[in-house]
Amino acid sequence: MHNNRKIPVIKEQTKQSKTNRKLILLLFVFFFILLIVLFFQSSLAKITNIQIDGVQITPSVDIEEKIPFYEGDSYFFLDEAQVIYELKQLRTVEGVSIKKKFPGKIMITLEESKPVAYQYNALGELQMILSNGQAFDPSELDRMLNVPILSGWNVENLSEDFTEQTLDTYSKFTPILHLPVVQQWELNKRKSELCNVLNEIPEYHLNDISEIVPLHGSSIYPDKIKLYTRSNFEVITTTQFLQDGIDTLFDKVSYLINEKNILTGQIILLEAQTHRPFTSENEEAG
Repeated sequence: MHNNRKIPVIKEQTKQSKTNRKLILLLFVFFFILLIVLFFQSSLAKITNIQIDGVQITPSVDIEEKIPFYEGDSYFFLDEAQVIYELKQLRTVEGVSIKKKFPGKIMITLEESKPVAYQYNALGELQMILSNGQAFDPSELDRMLNVPILSGWNVENLSEDFTEQTLDTYSKFTPILHLPVVQQWELNKRKSELCNVLNEIPEYHLNDISEIVPLHGSSIYPDKIKLYTRSNFEVITTTQFLQDGIDTLFDKVSYLINEKNILTGQIILLEAQTHRPFTSENEEAG
C-alpha cells in the first residue's frame, strides 16, 4: 500500500535574494561612512572656542606661537601632549592642563612661575626674576611688584673673599675653566636656590624684604646672604635658614619694634638669633 501523503518541496533560495541583502548592506555601509564624513566636515567637529586661563605674566604672543592649532581646526585630532610640551617650553610656565568640552571648546590652564624679585642685568636693565630663576622683561606686567631686588649676583660685584672661596671649591676646574665662569655658575646656583625659597615665603613677608645680597660663605654656611627689610633692619642669614625661619625672623622684628621700641639694627639669623645695633664695624663687615 502506497503512502499518498505529499512531501513538501524545499524551494531553493534564489540568487536574487542574496543579491538584495548584499545591496542593502552596502548601502548601509555607504550611508554610515557618508554620515561620518559629513560629521567631521561639520562645525560640530571643529574647534570653535579656545579659552586660556591663569595668564598673568606670559605674553599672549608667546602663547599663540606655541599653540599649534586654531579655531576651525579638528576638535578630535588635537594632540594634547604636544600642546602641553610646547607651552612648557615658555620660561614663565611651570604647568599646563587641557580640557575639552563638546562641542568645539578647548580650555587651557597655565600654571605660571611666580615673580619673586627684581635684578639689574649687565646692561643696567631692570629684570623680573621668577621662582624658577628665569629672568624676563617686567614691562610685560601692568604694575610694579613689591618684591626684593637682588644685588651683587654678577661676577663683577664679587668680593675678594668670594673669589678665594670659589678657588678653593672649584680648584680642580680652574685649569680648564676661566674663574669668572666658575664664579658665575656658583652664583647662579645659589640665586636659583634662593628664588625657590622666595617662592615659598608668604607675600606679606616677601613684601617687607627690600634687597638681598650674596655674602662669601664658609664650609658651615655656604649659602650666606644679607637682606634688608623695609622696616629698617639688616639681616645676616643663609638661604636655608631663611626658608626655615622666616616666621622667626619677622616675629623678632615685630618684638623689637613693638616691645623694645627698637626701630633698626642688625639681626643675625643663624644657629642663634641675636640683634645688635648698627656700628661702623658691622656695617662694613656685613
